[in-house]
Amino acid sequence: MSIWEKLLQIDRRIIYLLVFLAAIIPFLFPAGLEVNTTREVQSIYDFIENLAPGTPILLAADYDPQTQAENGPQAQAVLRHMFKKDLRVVIMTLSQDGAALAEMFSNSVAREYQKRRWEDYTYLGYKPYPSIIILSLGQDFRISYPRDYYNRKLDDIPMMQDIRNLDDVAAVIEIGGGNVCHMWLTYAHERYKVPLALGVTAVSGPQYYPFLQSGQLFGLLGGLKGAAEYETLMDGEYTRLDLPRKAIQGMNVQNFVHVLIVILTVVGNVAFFAIRRRERRAS
Repeated sequence: MSIWEKLLQIDRRIIYLLVFLAAIIPFLFPAGLEVNTTREVQSIYDFIENLAPGTPILLAADYDPQTQAENGPQAQAVLRHMFKKDLRVVIMTLSQDGAALAEMFSNSVAREYQKRRWEDYTYLGYKPYPSIIILSLGQDFRISYPRDYYNRKLDDIPMMQDIRNLDDVAAVIEIGGGNVCHMWLTYAHERYKVPLALGVTAVSGPQYYPFLQSGQLFGLLGGLKGAAEYETLMDGEYTRLDLPRKAIQGMNVQNFVHVLIVILTVVGNVAFFAIRRRERRAS
């Protein structure tokens, strides 16, 4: 049996082991691969960076456990930047499975920056019927959210006293994994003209580039790569807080696994054609 035939008959368990090693080694020993930032991510960073302290901004964490691996690091990186700039952040979710996720990450990041609930940020929680909720936000937050997630009246929350509707926030940063992103485009940006940026999964990212090019979006985070780019822009802040760069770590793992898959694909094809060539000669 030739070496090419042996390669084609390799035990699949060996391939699984190689994939496991390609995933675990860069996770335990980060390679420090460079992440280049794109214009659409840089524009979100620049927008937040240029806001004055105390400016209200809305962060919609409309994702669930299925897209947590991509959307979670996006939301955390953006919120860290908002808190670094001392913005007043209104956080909400239109995902019925994402209410607990949004609460956990918002409180966790708030502790990193010693931010106070109701003074520096407010978590409104989850409400059903996304299109209706978004339309109501353009009129008055209190229509759909008379109370926040912790059952406190919005009128009793200090940071919400001068925030009535979408006209009072500098922008909406929507982090989502479904068609709710289209609803924010249709019912928030087009109806109320609020500046809008999206954080979406990698597979759905390409469908939003036309909106980016038309100016309907001022920025776009695409998948784990977008989160890694934002962490790169916030690199000094992560060092100061001694935090793991989860998206950059994830990209290192993803890159190594992709390289392994490409190598295995090339080797498999070379072996296949080498065997077929030998058989033709023999015949």
